[in-house]
Amino acid sequence: MLAQDAFLKSDDALFAVYMGKAAQLDPSNIGYAYSMVTHSEKAEPERYEQNIREFVKRFPEDNRGANLLASLASSSADPEKKIYYLEQVRKQYPPQHFSWSASSVIKLADMYMQTNPEKVLSLIHEVGEQSIAWDYRKQLAESLIKSAALEKEQNYKAALATLNRAKIPSFHFLRDFPSLKKAFLTAKSGDMNGAYDSLAIRFAKSPGHALNDSLSAYGLQIGKDKKEIYDDIDSIRISKASAAADFDLGLYTSNEKVSLRSLRGKVILLTFWFPGCGPCKEEFPHFQTVVDKFKGDELVYLAVNTQPSQDGFVLPFLEKNNVSFTPLRGSWDFATDSYGVSGAPSNFLIDKDGKVIFKDFTINDSNRDMLELMIASQLEK
Repeated sequence: MLAQDAFLKSDDALFAVYMGKAAQLDPSNIGYAYSMVTHSEKAEPERYEQNIREFVKRFPEDNRGANLLASLASSSADPEKKIYYLEQVRKQYPPQHFSWSASSVIKLADMYMQTNPEKVLSLIHEVGEQSIAWDYRKQLAESLIKSAALEKEQNYKAALATLNRAKIPSFHFLRDFPSLKKAFLTAKSGDMNGAYDSLAIRFAKSPGHALNDSLSAYGLQIGKDKKEIYDDIDSIRISKASAAADFDLGLYTSNEKVSLRSLRGKVILLTFWFPGCGPCKEEFPHFQTVVDKFKGDELVYLAVNTQPSQDGFVLPFLEKNNVSFTPLRGSWDFATDSYGVSGAPSNFLIDKDGKVIFKDFTINDSNRDMLELMIASQLEK
């Protein structure tokens, strides 16, 4: 209980003291050991990987080891290192026996999908997984192999048709790979406008630097300048936008309130969270890295607490962490009724006219550029 209170207050030092004592008193307790390892990611980053390896050695049959190894893959910016760590998960925690490794093996398959789809088929055979998600991956890998052979023969239309028949899993780690590949084959087939249009739709919803580069190249080839491309994207976004629900929520830092109406003319990054939300805490540093690039701009960063029972932990969290959001008093009913929130974190980007332009996005170390491009696109208007 004491360690949990320290966690909610984001008092890392106190958490380490309480949890450390608990782990010493009961060294066989896997939960205590796991908590100490995860805490060391920030407290002792130079020892984090070693701590994980020691945990895996001590508790080789526990699912949490797979989760820890996967965290090394997530934190690495090097694709080869990501694959290395994910392979460690696959070998030490085969998904046939460890449920927590399933997502990591899917991520590994999706990384291989982009460079070596033959390996995906081998992985599927090894895992022996029978599910729609794996069936789709098998179809996609087979289509990529066949499409590559047709592309080599310069039969681009057939290559595109083959790829179009494959279904993309609803949950995947491929990011823009399918869209870029299809656009490339569309252009090679002689339909430059089709390639441009497909990427414009994708970029309007989920911008990224790779998409931007290809979109600009295709736009240039059909005679569009930078402004025309920008206007096309903006038109797509506006057509999909909806009015943000107004609010009048109390601050934690004073007795004042903040309303959406009072923020007209500013771009708003709005997130729904609560102090005990682990994924929220993981996402905040990525948000902050991006938000810091727009200091002095007309950007407002708001975070609505959906759990009033945790009000007492909000300000301690701000004091202990490098976050610059303005915390607002909310409730789960407000979040669900006004913004359709179904879980935390839930994120929205609202334009200067009070319209929701982007929603249902999450940010991590691999897609911070997406949030940066989202914000920049609205500040430039």
